[in-house]
Amino acid sequence: MRPIADCSSLRTFERYARDLGRSVGTLRDADVLISGILAPAEAAASGKAGFDELREILARERQRRRDEVRLTLRGSVWTKLQLYLTLWPRTLDENPRLDRPVVGHGRKALRKTWKKAAKLGRRLEKLDAEERHEMRKVLKKLRYQAEFFAPLFARKESECFIERLKTLQDVFGYINDVRMAPKLAELCEQGGANTLAERATGYAEGYHEARTAHVWRDAGGAWRGLKRAKRFWD
Repeated sequence: MRPIADCSSLRTFERYARDLGRSVGTLRDADVLISGILAPAEAAASGKAGFDELREILARERQRRRDEVRLTLRGSVWTKLQLYLTLWPRTLDENPRLDRPVVGHGRKALRKTWKKAAKLGRRLEKLDAEERHEMRKVLKKLRYQAEFFAPLFARKESECFIERLKTLQDVFGYINDVRMAPKLAELCEQGGANTLAERATGYAEGYHEARTAHVWRDAGGAWRGLKRAKRFWD
């Protein structure tokens, strides 16, 4: 909405939101290391030696991140963000550029983001790690935009598109989370882990490396399914 809702107060609000988001994001990553990386690998392992110690190390890291987020929420950033949220309706009411239909802008925004996704999708099988990460970000943006503007368009078509988009996002979301797997070894080293914990770390990394190859095979079909879905904004 920036092209028609841009103003200095909203940019300040955006900056506060982004700073808070970064802090919370580190906690989310710590959660993923336990629930998304460690837990599935432990469940698949025939031997459980070393996993308890590894979980304790990750739990300490998560607690450290929680303390950081709590400190942030007690600081000025969260207070200022709440103030901007309180003033948000008045800020919008005072913007004359918002007194017009938004359908045309919605179409333009969705087309622009879809064009970026399609450009990467055309060479899906050849994307390297950084390009996959970029594709994930573009798909996330497209999802936000699609859900935001969907009420302006046909419900059945928008729901079909968004459901297929979610399927593709699941593939890229997992691949993005697995990029954090090497963090296990780093935290083990910092925590002075024993040999068994190091072996559990190696098993977890190997498990997700193999699973990534399997999950990635689903990306092509999910992308083709999304391409076949009617782009509801057109």
